[in-house]
Amino acid sequence: MKEWLEKDPGAPAESFGLEEFIRRVSDRAHVPSEQAREGARAVFAILHEAVSGGEFRDVMSQLPSEFTEFAAAEPSERRKARG
Repeated sequence: MKEWLEKDPGAPAESFGLEEFIRRVSDRAHVPSEQAREGARAVFAILHEAVSGGEFRDVMSQLPSEFTEFAAAEPSERRKARG
């Protein structure tokens, strides 16, 4: 997993939006963008469950606001199941 997280450890941090994030997840995982979107949303949901509310808010406060909205949205499968 280290190679996924440290693609170029010496490179400066980049700022980019949600769509670029999804594109990069899709490219690295070799999956369609919708699958990358659902997977990323699942990771945010697990992270939210794994850490305290304050810690999660701290992480999210460091990302653009569109990530907070993305993380709060329900995955499409759950919405469809609820009808």
